[in-house]
Amino acid sequence: MVLRDVSFDPVLKNITFELPSGSICCILGENGSGKSTLLKLISGYLGINFRGEILLNNIPLKEYQTNELSSTRTVLSQNNETSSNILCDDYLSITANKSNENFDSVKEKICTQLNIKHLLNKELNHCSGGEKQRMHLARIFLTSETKAKHSQDNYLLLDEPFNALDIKNIPQVIKHIKYLQEKNFTILVILHDINLAYNLCDQILFLKNGSVVDFGTKEKVFHKENLKKTFNIDFQELTLDNQKSFMPIIT
Repeated sequence: MVLRDVSFDPVLKNITFELPSGSICCILGENGSGKSTLLKLISGYLGINFRGEILLNNIPLKEYQTNELSSTRTVLSQNNETSSNILCDDYLSITANKSNENFDSVKEKICTQLNIKHLLNKELNHCSGGEKQRMHLARIFLTSETKAKHSQDNYLLLDEPFNALDIKNIPQVIKHIKYLQEKNFTILVILHDINLAYNLCDQILFLKNGSVVDFGTKEKVFHKENLKKTFNIDFQELTLDNQKSFMPIIT
């Protein structure tokens, strides 16, 4: 994935970065910094009226047909509400490739991992917020695995995937994201939890007021100075049991 001088008025300004194939990149920034707009732009949801260039598999985004794009990337948006009384079991398969020979086994694996098998005969709109989020994630994961093409890089774009999840469910979602990374998915994820971002991702994009503060490997760019530039607050770096974390300094 390559972005060159991408601008989308009035939100994004001259965004440039290159995301290595098979990496997990987290976008960090304040509310209103342009994170979701950037993800939607890369996904193709905002059309092609932007300046600059976005390349997926070395092909300009503006050259993709809708069906080609849908087989190249899968997207979890913040707003996944549906007004219909669809059963969870049916919802999972809306965008997946049912003709994939591994469909049933992949579905079984994901439902077990996310602990949603008991919800399959329940209407989606009757699920709690956390249950709905697990169902949205399961649909995205099932779609990603059954529609992926081995002849190209595949992309997974996630906007706040841990919203509304109980703490006990977060490790299972992380486990599956890491699994897809091992399958050579390139993953772009928006998070607000900076410590979760630090531990999940290997690339970080700091965004502020629609512009890049810094981008690179977390070892290179994830430090107190960039956090302060991005969030306008001082941070302290802590290490416990060889685990690094960052905490805002309250004055």
